[in-house]
Amino acid sequence: MPELAEAQAELTPVYYDWSLQFEHEATRKGLAYWNERCGADQVPAFQDIRPRGMKDFIAHLSLIESHVGADGSSEYSVRLTGERVRERYGAVARRKLKDFLPADMERRWRHALGLVSAAQSPLRVHGRMSYADSVWLYQETLLAPLRDAASQVTMFMLVTAWWPTTSSGGDSA
Repeated sequence: MPELAEAQAELTPVYYDWSLQFEHEATRKGLAYWNERCGADQVPAFQDIRPRGMKDFIAHLSLIESHVGADGSSEYSVRLTGERVRERYGAVARRKLKDFLPADMERRWRHALGLVSAAQSPLRVHGRMSYADSVWLYQETLLAPLRDAASQVTMFMLVTAWWPTTSSGGDSA
């Protein structure tokens, strides 16, 4: 059963679905690629992913990097975005989440990234979009961990798809 994220008055609700029952073709293909790259490991290495293998969903791809500060806190920055992501979020590559997301939305993303990092497992995050007055769109995101050479989760592969909402919720396109 999907878990409802903590309610925040300013944001539409999102759902965390560990069963990974994706609706959109791009997110399903992203999960299949992530699983293929795992091999014998639980989490694939960042250096093992290649653009050629992601051609069917690369327009929907984002890479988010995690840096741990001296105080132990994590700082997240966008390393790369595909064309469809840029259409929705703008030119956010090479920017920290806190530099372009409202504080409540940044907390939401930090929470989801923390869940995935701790579980070392992919997560489906879905719900009505809250960013830039786009609540007429339903958003589905694969949020999947990637490890570095030291086997630490320091990168996240996101594959996000959007489609118009209906009065009943997220019908897929």
